[in-house]
Amino acid sequence: MAALFTMAVQIERLSLMDMLAAVGHASARARLSKLLLDFRARLSPLGLVEHDVFDLPLTQEMLGDLLGLTSVHVNRTIRDMEREGLIARSDHRIKLLDVPKLQSLSPLPLRQLAFEPAWLPQPA
Repeated sequence: MAALFTMAVQIERLSLMDMLAAVGHASARARLSKLLLDFRARLSPLGLVEHDVFDLPLTQEMLGDLLGLTSVHVNRTIRDMEREGLIARSDHRIKLLDVPKLQSLSPLPLRQLAFEPAWLPQPA
């Protein structure tokens, strides 16, 4: 169990390092694109993404805290991305309408994490 927990912590650490790098060098659109793609990548294996739609129960203030932006700037960026046909939102649901374009905006490529638990000891 400790090994699985360690792997989960390391995956989270990589994600945080990527977001920190993005905050230092990327535009608001790029940061938001990276965050939305990251949410999609994390939620997909759990079966929580269907046709590029997922729940995002975070306020714009929370998103701003994650991205290093004000809630006003987050709101403006989301509206701009909606107008451009990149995303659509309804209540707390987000639909990624143009994933390739979002990927091109993202300041860092998504990591393809591979975790093979075969090396873990079998439970007794």
